Amino acid sequence: MLLLNRTEISSLLALEDYIKVVEEAFRLYAEGKTLRTGLLHVDGKDGEFHIKAGGLGSDKTYFGLKVNGGFFQNQIRHGLPNIQGAIYLADAANGTPLALMDSKEVS
Repeated sequence: MLLLNRTEISSLLALEDYIKVVEEAFRLYAEGKTLRTGLLHVDGKDGEFHIKAGGLGSDKTYFGLKVNGGFFQNQIRHGLPNIQGAIYLADAANGTPLALMDSKEVS
């Protein structure tokens, strides 16, 4: 499984590349080539977690899961970002984990 930190992620694509990827995702959605999405909210102490899941398919199908914690006193109390999380990417045909990424650079 590939592990990507913020610096590595930000060096992979330019803004124009992100736009193309998002356009492609919307095209696949319109063609019915996406996995059903899911959204879950969990309250935490002094914050919350948002869990979002879905997938895209064309020649190959992928599943993605994004988990972010929103703790809006983190910067003041602990010197940490207020929003932190991770993205998990897997092969949707066999469940093989492909990547784990810091979600800060992927909105």
